Amino acid sequence: MLNFLMVYFKTFSIQKKVPILWSNFLCAIAIMFFSIGFPILDIILNSWGIISIATIRNILAFFLIFAIWIGFEGYEKIFSANWKLGFCIGAIGFGIGSILLIIAQSLTSPIVAALAAALMPLAAVFIEIILDQRKLNLLFLIGLLFVLFGGIVSIGSRISSVEFGLGLLVALFSVSSFAWGSRATVKNLTNITTLEQTVVTTFGMAGFSVLIY
Repeated sequence: MLNFLMVYFKTFSIQKKVPILWSNFLCAIAIMFFSIGFPILDIILNSWGIISIATIRNILAFFLIFAIWIGFEGYEKIFSANWKLGFCIGAIGFGIGSILLIIAQSLTSPIVAALAAALMPLAAVFIEIILDQRKLNLLFLIGLLFVLFGGIVSIGSRISSVEFGLGLLVALFSVSSFAWGSRATVKNLTNITTLEQTVVTTFGMAGFSVLIY
């Protein structure tokens, strides 16, 4: 779901087919859905291994989005989809990112992992600054302050008990990987629908997890 909403947000922002506020709203919804899983994941980590969790979760995600894709666009698309490029992008961007985020939570807590997920849009912007020479402006800096403020509010009184060490660093690498995957998808998988982009990259995410497992 996160993969689909991020790609949807990124594609329509680039093509300017929807208002900017609507695009950012979709991105916020994606992060909200993504964050819901952190408390549940904290419980599962007590009895499951990191790679096992990532593999099962990514496989289920692929089958879900694949079924939605076939239902909306038909099975004929299976034979024309760019599976090879989608696999590479999905493996590097979403496969590595999904595993790193679980590692980060195992090293820290759901709070730190959720905070890192909230910083994903900022990671995407910084990647654009580096790769696309995007210029910083006042609105972006204001947005940065709001995101940081929101992260502090979400932690609340528990901020003194949160350890910002290796786990947070791993989490930041994770969200950067997700952000890169979103950018690479809409930059390289052109002339196809958002659903198809999501399916082929989610296939790479699931396939990478299976190979690591």
